[in-house]
Amino acid sequence: MNKKTVIKLRKMADSYDKKISAKRATNSGLALTPRRAKQIEVANKDADRMEDAKRLIHALADEWELGEPLSYLADLKYKKTFEALVSGVRGNRYWTMDAGNDIGDTSEFALEWAKQVLANGNTDRDTATKLRQLEQHVRLANIEGFYPTPKEVQDIMMLTLSVTDNAIIWEPNAGAGDLAQGIKERFPTAMIDCCEVNYSLRNLLKLKGFRLVGDDMLVHEGEYDAIVMNPPFERGMDMTMVRHAYDQLKAGGKLISVLSEGVFSRQDNKSKQFREWLETVNGYSVKLPEKSFASSGTNVSARVVFIEKLSIVSS
Repeated sequence: MNKKTVIKLRKMADSYDKKISAKRATNSGLALTPRRAKQIEVANKDADRMEDAKRLIHALADEWELGEPLSYLADLKYKKTFEALVSGVRGNRYWTMDAGNDIGDTSEFALEWAKQVLANGNTDRDTATKLRQLEQHVRLANIEGFYPTPKEVQDIMMLTLSVTDNAIIWEPNAGAGDLAQGIKERFPTAMIDCCEVNYSLRNLLKLKGFRLVGDDMLVHEGEYDAIVMNPPFERGMDMTMVRHAYDQLKAGGKLISVLSEGVFSRQDNKSKQFREWLETVNGYSVKLPEKSFASSGTNVSARVVFIEKLSIVSS
């Protein structure tokens, strides 16, 4: 084994890591637009190529650890050569990370070796690509009432929430899973039930591994330790859904929901009755900062409502 060569190759392979991370983070945290979606796809394809080049370099280091490899592999020494092999496997002979660098042909024997190394693909990456593309599709599809919950809003919603181990939490308007993922990260031992009426969003939730217990939350029934939700505001559906969700809450459970600011100022009967009901269940609200949902594509004003269902005390 040529230890010096192995160390050099491992270091070369790992030098891709920062570039890969930067590519994967392209437009992260920005509102998605068609142009940004294209930029994300281009950046992720570059990251895929770099990951493949990294795999080839580590594979060659493995060969050196077993002894000096065949000459057509022993001659592989530079990043641009591994990148050329990746391009060969992908059917594009001239891709390199250095724009305009024409590296010419590479050994056909080395190309066959590269094909074997990369033949099994990368299942995790393929799944991530499918997930990313489906998520971009739904976020650009203008689905009525679909405005994902930003992390800053999630932080406010769950600031006071605490649940026991193995609690059952309901996310009844799960959308693309942003809020459900936030719940999962904060309460990893909890069981999270999701409902979502939109077909494409349900498929996305399934791909992300969330448990779907129904589509229309208004016909779903259950008993939950906590309910965390961001319902659609159209036609006063946020009020209707919060009141239905409350009925599915266990005694002592907590309901936390985003609500339209209009609920607290409109003078129609439905809004008035909701405010009266909210007072009877000892609920309170916190107004969100302006433009809290800007990253989700709307500047709508909103509040977060907190309700704890009183325990039933027998007389």
